[in-house]
Amino acid sequence: MRDILKLFYRPEDVVMRKIKAENYNYAVLAIIILVTAMVWTAINMNNDYETYSIITSSGLGYVAIFFSWIIAVFGIIMYIILFSVMIMFIGYMVGGKAGIKEIIISQVYMLTPIAVFKFTTFIMYSTFSIVFVNDIDSSANFDIFKIISDFILFAYYIYLSTKVISKIQSINMKKAILNNIIPIVLLLIVALDTFKVVSNYDDYRNGQKNFQAEKQGEISGDY
Repeated sequence: MRDILKLFYRPEDVVMRKIKAENYNYAVLAIIILVTAMVWTAINMNNDYETYSIITSSGLGYVAIFFSWIIAVFGIIMYIILFSVMIMFIGYMVGGKAGIKEIIISQVYMLTPIAVFKFTTFIMYSTFSIVFVNDIDSSANFDIFKIISDFILFAYYIYLSTKVISKIQSINMKKAILNNIIPIVLLLIVALDTFKVVSNYDDYRNGQKNFQAEKQGEISGDY
């Protein structure tokens, strides 16, 4: 439990200790990936509720959800491998010393705080959506909150990831920032998009109202 909590503020210590451990238990990495995939599957089901409602109404519905989970598992594995290869090659340019195995292990552990925060916001969003399903203003407010929280989570992940990269690559933080430069550039792009959405809040809220009105009109037209 102490190691889990430490992943949220000093993940580099946990990762280095795990990498150096003898007889490393790879089942822990598998469990982290499987649980993270469950969280992502649940989020996707919530975001596309109508589609999944149709799927689960059929006899093979839960089989489809199982395959969605399997796809999420492979997606996470591919992300970790590609991201680790990127870190390794850029690391060569700044004097990094970690091998691909160490980088992959570190990135799997970095999934833990992200999965926990995503699951927490997913529960909050699901609960809020049920309570304020017909309140456009409240729903718009929470949508803005979710956009901002996703940006903060992304920034938090990059901060933790950079600390871990610095430790396993045996380089200082300045070089670790260069080693992690591609996600940092993506963060800046996300920051600009987040700023645009927040600064145009009234347009966003009006768009949601128009969408809701059109949806209600379609429902009325069906009857």
